[in-house]
Amino acid sequence: MDRMLGRSRRAVIGALLATATVAGVTGVAGQSAPLAVAATGCQLGNGIQHVIHLTFDNVHFFRDNPNVPSDLEQMPNLLNFFLNNGVLMSNNHTPLIAHTADDSLTQYSGLYGDRHGMGVSNSFEYSSGPAVTSADSFVYWTSPIIDHGPQTPSTTDHNPSMIYSATVPATPVPTATPGVAAAAPAPWVPWTRAGCDVGDVSTANMVLEKFADIPTVFGPNSPEAQQLADDTTDPSFKDPEIDDYIGLSLHCGQTAGVNSPRCTNAEAVKYNHSTANHLDPVPSPTAIADKLPDEPGGYNGFEAVHGHRYLQPILSGGGAGPNPNVVHSAGGHSYPVTDAAGNLLDLNGLELDGAFPDHNDGVAANPSKFNAGFPGFSPTAAQSLAYVADMQEAGVPVTYMYISDAHDKKRNIDAPGFQTGCTSPGNALGPGDPCYKANLASYDAAFGKFFQRLADDGITPANTLFMFSAEENDHFAGADVGRALTPTCTGTPGGSDYQCSYNATTAPVGEVSVNIHTLLANQQGDTTPFYSEPQGESVYVTGGADDATIRQLQRHWGAATANNPYAGDANQPIVDYMADPTVEQLLHFTNADPNRTPSFTVFPKGDYFFSGGLTDSCGTGVTPGPAPAGNANTKCSSINSGFAWNHGYYQPEIDITWLGMAGPGVAHRGLDGPPATHLVTQEAGVPANSTVGTWVDHTDIRPTMLALAGLKDDYTPDGRVLVENLTAKPGHSADPLYQPLATCYKQLNASVGRFGNAVLVADTAALKSGSPDQDRLYSQFSHRLAVLGRQRDSLATRIK
Repeated sequence: MDRMLGRSRRAVIGALLATATVAGVTGVAGQSAPLAVAATGCQLGNGIQHVIHLTFDNVHFFRDNPNVPSDLEQMPNLLNFFLNNGVLMSNNHTPLIAHTADDSLTQYSGLYGDRHGMGVSNSFEYSSGPAVTSADSFVYWTSPIIDHGPQTPSTTDHNPSMIYSATVPATPVPTATPGVAAAAPAPWVPWTRAGCDVGDVSTANMVLEKFADIPTVFGPNSPEAQQLADDTTDPSFKDPEIDDYIGLSLHCGQTAGVNSPRCTNAEAVKYNHSTANHLDPVPSPTAIADKLPDEPGGYNGFEAVHGHRYLQPILSGGGAGPNPNVVHSAGGHSYPVTDAAGNLLDLNGLELDGAFPDHNDGVAANPSKFNAGFPGFSPTAAQSLAYVADMQEAGVPVTYMYISDAHDKKRNIDAPGFQTGCTSPGNALGPGDPCYKANLASYDAAFGKFFQRLADDGITPANTLFMFSAEENDHFAGADVGRALTPTCTGTPGGSDYQCSYNATTAPVGEVSVNIHTLLANQQGDTTPFYSEPQGESVYVTGGADDATIRQLQRHWGAATANNPYAGDANQPIVDYMADPTVEQLLHFTNADPNRTPSFTVFPKGDYFFSGGLTDSCGTGVTPGPAPAGNANTKCSSINSGFAWNHGYYQPEIDITWLGMAGPGVAHRGLDGPPATHLVTQEAGVPANSTVGTWVDHTDIRPTMLALAGLKDDYTPDGRVLVENLTAKPGHSADPLYQPLATCYKQLNASVGRFGNAVLVADTAALKSGSPDQDRLYSQFSHRLAVLGRQRDSLATRIK
């Protein structure tokens, strides 16, 4: 996923294992493999013994090229698992802004971004006086605001990053600390209160995300924080500490006030700079307090273990040190777990290594050697699925996992090193590219191994709830069918042999990059200073500009054009939609901290990606004035082959994704929604493309999952239980009036439902209207919309 760069992401939920013994579980060299043990303290309903929740980054059910089978079509092991054992809903929807952080956290919490606090992109800005500061959305669940770049806590805004609101419109929940609001409730709490351990693999904010999280979670005087402070070889990235402590977590359950043995018995060798070799040779307990001071209903005495370094002993059979040559044998199959050095392996038998070259504990980096450790926030299927299988076999009953997209060049899928033989000129891959096809084939093989391994362990849809989805789709900005630039393709259209070839000239792959500050200054004559947060384009006007100046900037955005070679249009309007703060609130992406509210938000046409930050440059020779007199439309736009799959925008191919469910209580319905060959009508908006199948959005995943497991949150979610695809009707969802009310509620309250679409379309027209001398249309619209918005919020709250 893009998460390592700016980010996209993942998830899998695993659950407890039955009491039956797995026969033939031994390892070579006398090492025992991790056993699937009964998590007797974990009490779930409806016959569910395991829960596995997976979030993909931008893995598509629908075809991006009508002649190229889609991502899921090229992963039949995954697709057929849900078609044959449960239901695949292809009318699932993202919240806004549709980006990895917001979408993932909405899935995990069942709350829109206005309530979980991370509705704006994968990073966000906050104001302090006339200036704005950029901060990271990907941080640990209880982290303070972490400034981007230096990765240090904010010195001016002391609210948590994930600021919580119990109500809509968003209002901070006070805490005992003056000036500091409450953090959002944590997703693992209902499971751990029910006695279930929860394992997280690369899941947004349920794991440590940044090295800045290390002192927050472990403590400022901990050995882990000391290791971080002593790492002076790579001050910007701290790669060894990311390998050791970031990206993996185990939140342990309690039974009758006693923590799970996976926490109480957890030991490993910790960093200690006072010894000659920088290591304390004596194993130490690695579980630490799982602190959630703002959790509704309280959360005391629970523990957690964080990081590959500390989880590896647990997942490879216990003990405090490495367990070499562990093999899991069951059902007549053998699955390597660790290598001769005791390091964990992925499903292809490759060592799970960190994402960056070895720094050899103080020596210069060796570009050909990678440390064993967390493989980064762009994990392949073989990597994340191996961690989850290991967790399930170690007795962790609930597991969340994230898997990255398949449309970028990969390292360490089937062999070390980056892929070769691709035709796409940059890092991004076009549909049908041989490397894209190879990625999907590798993913498909990994799912085949994964499902077989689980079945050998007795983990099947008969006793396990599987919830798989993609956090969003994305728009392919590149050469494709029906465009001015097209790839060269061979084989049978729609067949597995169909393959496409790209090049930098006649069939490029890449987003249309626009230097937006220079474009607006030269084309529209507008030099109003603003900070640009791309995808969707949240605009933070700086310098204390007045309302009239901001209104004129909005008109200029609405009038801006650029050269789009894919469309064959040298003067194409670049903006599809715009939202002012009133509509940002109604679309659920402004939170309880008013310092973070964008001045306005722009949703670009899908091919474009606008430059971020405060300034940019289009180089020399820019002629002022709109085209054809000026040339900013061509000088300020270019194809960037590093990226080609854009999300965060309001477009049906981005905001409509899929959800697969299988397990106890889930109906066997096969496909619920449009087929993979369905082509969206891009200019018709999301509702016009959402008329087939059960209408779902990301907030519905959690309440449905918890209802099936017999659990509930200590807060009111924004989603509803998907009774259409359940054989059991838990709680009040059994009422015959529930389904029609729930269906209506989604269109009223969802970010991309009919109400949200209507206000966004109307707001766009109003923001483009008028002039500095006459703005009556926008003023009248704003007043009426504010009244209507209050009515919507009140009614939606009553229904919830």
